[in-house]
Amino acid sequence: MIDILRAFACLFTTLACQISVPASVPASSVVPVAAVTPAIASSDPAIPREIPREVLKYRNMLIREIRVTWGDAEPLETFFGQVHQESRWRAEAKSKFAFGIAQFTPDTARWIQGIYPADLGEVCPSAAGCPEDPRWALRALVRYDSRLYSSVSGAVAALERWAFALAGYNSGQGWVTRERAVSSDRSRWFGATEHACLRRADFCQETRGYVHAILERWAPMYRSWLLR
Repeated sequence: MIDILRAFACLFTTLACQISVPASVPASSVVPVAAVTPAIASSDPAIPREIPREVLKYRNMLIREIRVTWGDAEPLETFFGQVHQESRWRAEAKSKFAFGIAQFTPDTARWIQGIYPADLGEVCPSAAGCPEDPRWALRALVRYDSRLYSSVSGAVAALERWAFALAGYNSGQGWVTRERAVSSDRSRWFGATEHACLRRADFCQETRGYVHAILERWAPMYRSWLLR
């Protein structure tokens, strides 16, 4: 079913991608996707200065994964802004605890591989996941965001719901749940739950900066570029 959805996502978002064709379909009857969906150029003179050109390697891949998991329900720019914040689109990015384009820690990579063994195992069969493989990492990011977003109830608006989800990606869903429980307003992250800190102050500050940067700075920037 996932393969079928990816096939439709490729066709309807005019993305050049590879589709796994069932053995029952004669090869002679299959029209290569690249023949009907032009590839994105490797360079784009209209790309804003703050957007790394590495995004051009992964734009189609990320859009395809978003459409398969989310359909047209959510805007693309939030995911693009998140990857920008995580790694500036560098597949080789490393930080103190995480690595790869989506900055998964080893424990989280192993955990999410176990949550979606068929979907993620299609790209990487290892039980540990493959955070350094952009294909695996972007698919895992999109699926994890969906899980986090779905877990948020009672948010006053979609933007607040996204803030809770992104905070969960950065700090762990358990911390968001606990801090929300002592928040001055559990329906809001901005101005309320973001200040309900039960961790080290610098960790809470990092999470606040993470959410604000994605939703207030990077997402609007990518929205303008993606709509060109």
